[in-house]
Amino acid sequence: RFPYTHTESLSAPARALAAGDGAVLVHCTAGKDRTGLAVALLQLALGIPYEPVMDHYLASGTYLADTNSVRIGAIA
Repeated sequence: RFPYTHTESLSAPARALAAGDGAVLVHCTAGKDRTGLAVALLQLALGIPYEPVMDHYLASGTYLADTNSVRIGAIA
């Protein structure tokens, strides 16, 4: 469901790259979800193999584990 409800934000980086106006910076508050998915989709579209793309995408769960625990604790 997620990709279908966020088509605008997920496709924005690809449209920016296609415009050919230079470098593209993709970011969001937490650095995952839409940002991670958009970058993963771009990497796959550019021919980067699936395994390293998924390894990179899933790494945010490891690197953000402490931060995520604090955030979840704050809203629980």
